[in-house]
Amino acid sequence: MILIGLTGGIATGKSAVSKALRVRGIPVIDGDIVAREIVEKGQPALEKIKEAFGPAILRADGTLDRQKLGKIIFQEPHQRYVLNGIMRPYLQDTFRKKIAEVEKTGTFAAVLDIPLLFEEGYHQWVDVIMVVYAPVEVQRARLMNRDHLDKAEADRRIRAQMPVSRKAQLADVVIDNSGRPETTERQIDRWVKRYLDKKRQQPNKE
Repeated sequence: MILIGLTGGIATGKSAVSKALRVRGIPVIDGDIVAREIVEKGQPALEKIKEAFGPAILRADGTLDRQKLGKIIFQEPHQRYVLNGIMRPYLQDTFRKKIAEVEKTGTFAAVLDIPLLFEEGYHQWVDVIMVVYAPVEVQRARLMNRDHLDKAEADRRIRAQMPVSRKAQLADVVIDNSGRPETTERQIDRWVKRYLDKKRQQPNKE
């Protein structure tokens, strides 16, 4: 199975590309969904987050207050490292299980969709790295519009990640998602035909 590592920068449109790949019949392991699952009420990761950040990080019903936690980790960078350190073992274990489950289906290719693909070393797990790119000014405008942020807060969130331009330099394929949706779709179609379809037609050497 060819494992495609999908990543990008905040507000570059990675989710749209992930959806487009899924529509084309490629299973997607969504890192954002996994990250939400492992911090659900009663999960050990949530208990460790509460120990590290205090009980105020929880809502009255005992679930994680994501907005409150997000504000903390974007305003205090060292806290982001604390959170990532807590999440890392649970994420890795869950990703391994999900990759194994998808592989058992016999699919030719699958997507591992992870925002911190490079930062957390998951690029070493995959066969192909796909980066969804948009210029910083596009990221900023989308963030301000989508999340109702001012410029300073949008820039702070962009700076919290590895620059998407650097990710693009490390990628095997770059999808430029700064333009119209149909332009992005055409790029995905070209890549599927040139790479995946070609690989699928190659004889099995085993």
